[in-house]
Amino acid sequence: MRPLSRRRSARAWRALAIVALALPAARGEAAAADFPAQSARIDITIVDATTATVWETYEPVADDNDAGFELLDEPCSTVGPVAFRSESGALTYQPSKRGPWTLLHVNIHASDFLQVEYQVRFDGTDASVPIAVPSAPLRSQPQSRGALVTLRVAFDASTKEGSIVLPRFEPDGSGGWTAHMLAIPSSVRVRLPADRPSTCGRILAGSTGGLEWRFWIFVATMATWIPIYFWLFGRKDA
Repeated sequence: MRPLSRRRSARAWRALAIVALALPAARGEAAAADFPAQSARIDITIVDATTATVWETYEPVADDNDAGFELLDEPCSTVGPVAFRSESGALTYQPSKRGPWTLLHVNIHASDFLQVEYQVRFDGTDASVPIAVPSAPLRSQPQSRGALVTLRVAFDASTKEGSIVLPRFEPDGSGGWTAHMLAIPSSVRVRLPADRPSTCGRILAGSTGGLEWRFWIFVATMATWIPIYFWLFGRKDA
């Protein structure tokens, strides 16, 4: 019994060693896939309580990259068309769908900047402005936990009673609201004047941004690794 137990323990430790060696390589691949910019500025202007214009600026773009952007489908919000531009001119992209996300695949080049521009048309007093988020995380600023992300929201005169629900913004003293973050949120929630006409009731169900399948992946992972953990470390030498 003891020799068999030792052979099993040796095989288990060899498996753990393979996993340990694979993790640094996986982390290296993830790092190489980072979006090649350390800062982003996103400006949102809401006009007539019906339309938001979004400008996203990433600068500088460090190297060539076959990048992807993701837009979360939000009830009562219609996005488009989307335009990409760098210092070399307009860039083309290929759209696709994955659940509640619209994916935009674009080939970018090293440049002083990359700009993304689009409009969002919405209805209802609780509105969401989806943000085109890079599929890979932005590179972290030196000596920082993340990138430098600046968001600014401004309401025109006809929407002066509008307010921001999420995330948290602070008045910037120039008629707008600004937030500084380490990452880009998938959307900005705003509340518009209640007296505007509305034909759309916001439905929260089904707009979880993929939380359901992420939860079930987590459950499946735990269900797989917990028995392995107890089998490896809970056994006693016979």
